[in-house]
Amino acid sequence: MASLLDIAPAVKTVAIRGSEVEVSGLSAADFAVLLSEHPNIRSLLDGAWSRGGTQLDIKLLLTEMPGAVAGIIARGVADKSAGHKALLECAGRMAAIDQVAMLNAIFQVTMPDGSGPFVESVVSILAGSWGKPAPEETPPLEVLDETSPPRLSASVVMDAPPKKRGDLRRAS
Repeated sequence: MASLLDIAPAVKTVAIRGSEVEVSGLSAADFAVLLSEHPNIRSLLDGAWSRGGTQLDIKLLLTEMPGAVAGIIARGVADKSAGHKALLECAGRMAAIDQVAMLNAIFQVTMPDGSGPFVESVVSILAGSWGKPAPEETPPLEVLDETSPPRLSASVVMDAPPKKRGDLRRAS
């Protein structure tokens, strides 16, 4: 049987412009800091989950949240000896293609089963259900065309007098 020391921390090597860089997965503490520093990351997670697809949109991260990208990369670098501020500045100045390579590697180590189960778990925790399944939503009410005749049910018997011919009016 494996111990915690055997499985943590998981690392992955990324080739960036001819050099190899080791990245590790993000911890819960890393996510807590990232969510507090970059509320748009929470919106991204909530949005991915609510759309029914639970994929993280790296394009959205790169174009709308460059500070978050730098933060993710700085927290995902395995060798943190340079210090967080220096890593953050360096990650922010990286070419977009290098940032994508780093993000992909960090996400692979952080979410080895893919982003779907990860996003569902994080959103569940953020919503306060802590992994419990969300209550089933009531299906939306069906809106019927007002001009169509009402649906009949065999369980309902109406005993109403017939309408007189003069009671019919045209809708204007």
